[in-house]
This record gives sequence, C-alpha cells and structure tokens, in this order.
Amino acid sequence: MDNALLLFFEAIGPQSLRMFFINRRDARYEDVLPTTWIDLVEQGYISDSRMRPFDVLTTKGWTACLRLKGILGSPQFDKILGTLCASLKGHLDGRGQSVLVNVVTVANNTKIPEAMISNIIDARLIELLLNRRGVDWQPKMEGKLIIVPGNFGHERL
Repeated sequence: MDNALLLFFEAIGPQSLRMFFINRRDARYEDVLPTTWIDLVEQGYISDSRMRPFDVLTTKGWTACLRLKGILGSPQFDKILGTLCASLKGHLDGRGQSVLVNVVTVANNTKIPEAMISNIIDARLIELLLNRRGVDWQPKMEGKLIIVPGNFGHERL
C-alpha cells in the first residue's frame, strides 16, 4: 500500500488535492493490486469519486504520503508551517475577531504555493501537528478565501 501512496504523491506534484484525480487505468498504477485499491479506500487514503476509473487522494492519504516521504517533522516542512501560521496570525492584527484572507495574498506574502497552503488547510495540519486552533475556508469559497478565527493559534484543549 505504501508504494501506491508514493506513486500518488509523485503524480500529484505541486497540485492541490482538489484538482487531482487518480486514474486507475494509468500505466504507472498497473502494479497496484486490486486488493490494494480496496484497502486504500477502506482505510480512507483514497475516496471513490464515483467517476470510475477515477479516485481522489484524501487529506488522510496526502498526510500519509508526507509521512512516508519523511516530510512531516522535517525542518523544511516545520519552517513552511511556521511561516504560514505567522502570516495568518499577522492578518488578525490583535483584533480578536475573525478575518477573511485571500489564499493568493497569503501565497504572495509567504512564497508558499497556493496548492500547498490549500492542502495544509484541507488536511488540518495546524491542528494535527501543532495542536493549535487552525483556519477554515469561507463556505462556497473553499480554496480561495480563508477564515482566520480570532483565536487562531491558541492551544486546543
């Protein structure tokens, strides 16, 4: 199963999870066994998109890929996460109220690609890795407008 996840990670490259579909008929996946596909779905690493033969790499699957590649916990990734959090916190400017921030603005300010920011938010890595209050997407503007809550970055209890 790890080999399949690594193939997906290689294929996604710098794309947002929202824009990436796994085509089971793609030649690079020909060695993935039918039982592995079942396991990947059952364990929540991929989601059946109901558009056979296409599947979707889930945030759980993407996070597992980051672990397999040794990216999670690496100094480089910790720096990206820290830079992202500092930028998001900076938009609050001590107001204590939630603010909306365009993902393009954050990408321009941090030099972190929009797709990476989107994937980090979608996978809720701020909450999972830092145990801190994270951000959400503005409804119907997912991938574009970020809601930074007034308590962003506070330790979760």
